[in-house]
Formats: sequence, C-alpha cells, structure tokens
Amino acid sequence: MNIIIQYLQQTNKLITSPLVVHNDLPTSDWTTLFQLLAKDNSYQGMANGRSFYQQCLPSNSLSIGFSCTSVNWLSKVPCTIANHRFYIYAEEKEREAFKHQSKLDFDAFIENRSRELVPGGILILNISSADHEGILSDLTIPVYCRSLSECVDHVWLDRCSLQLIKAELGPVNLPFFEQLQKGQLTLDEFIKIMTKTIQCAFEGSVRQALEMNGRSKEEIDQLLMEF
Repeated sequence: MNIIIQYLQQTNKLITSPLVVHNDLPTSDWTTLFQLLAKDNSYQGMANGRSFYQQCLPSNSLSIGFSCTSVNWLSKVPCTIANHRFYIYAEEKEREAFKHQSKLDFDAFIENRSRELVPGGILILNISSADHEGILSDLTIPVYCRSLSECVDHVWLDRCSLQLIKAELGPVNLPFFEQLQKGQLTLDEFIKIMTKTIQCAFEGSVRQALEMNGRSKEEIDQLLMEF
C-alpha cells in the first residue's frame, strides 16, 4: 500500500491525504493492524470487517483496489477432502468441486469490485497461482490456486465493464530458504519462521475444525499454541 501511495505522491496525483479502507473478516487480527496504522501518518486508515465476496464499499466510491494473496481463499469449503487436507491431493471429483467454488467466488469478487470502482478506477490483484476420522477429517483448507487463465475471464470482465490492463505470472521467492542454505539462518530460526507462516495461514481452519468437534475454548487455545 505504501508503494502505491508513494507513486501517487511522486506523480502529483494526490490532491488530499488518501483514505485507505483495510478489509478482512471480523476474525482477523485487527489489533495488530491498528497498531501499524498508529505508526503511519502517510494516509488515513479505516477497517471494514466483511467478506470481500460481498460488496464492501458504496458503489462508485473506490479509486484503487489492491488485493494480495487473498482471493485464493474460498468463501466456504465445497466438500470434505477424504484423504488429505489440501485440494491439490484430492480426488478428481473433489478437485472439480473446489474449482467450481473458486469460479463462483472469483466471479462474485470481480462483480462486487466493479460496482465499487469509480469510472476509470484501477483494480490490482496479486493472486497465488498454479501451473497447469477424527478432527482431521473435518479439517479441509478452503484454498484453491487458480491458473492464469482462470483469473483472466474476458467475458466476465466485459460483463462487469472492466478492461484488463495487464496480467502476468511471476515467481515468489521465499528468502528464508536461501538464507538457510547459505548459513545465514540456523535450523531453529528457520523452523520458527516456518511455524509462524503456517500458523498465520491455517490457524483459522484448525480452530474451526476443533470447534466443530466440541473442544472447549481452553483446549483450542492450548492446541493452537502447540500447533
């Protein structure tokens, strides 16, 4: 977000201080976000706790929309994956259910952003993509990584009165793997980083599975600490 604001400042495209609306689910870590906002005076910030698969802002009110590695999360789990937790390793029918849910969600996402954008507004998406009995049975991670072709649906873009400016694939480099190989990180430091990364991404799904199985809040908190 700061990069976008700096660009607008450098090109003299900001008349007043920008208003940034941060959007995430109500269960997100809003406290950390507000602590970060308190340290940054480059823009005015607000928060909106609603699914981005719904309309989140008034129509014709958004100049620039930005989403980073988020729309790969589905609005719901379309089916339980029998022998794994992740769709890549699912059976064909299960993968097709995830693919179908992904299309429904992405269509809803694009349609709602098209309503919110002002004429001439810009939507920038950074999307995680892919080249072409007990508690664990209830833990299915609601993620689907779309291919580039699944992200670029010209028929749907035309229907929403949106014009595609640019779409490209790019690698995501994880520096801590290289740091480990070069000896810049110890194995213990690497494990701590990976643990925090996994906790951040999947803790919500694990919590939901535990709640579905009647675990108490105390048990859930303890298990998540161990997770």
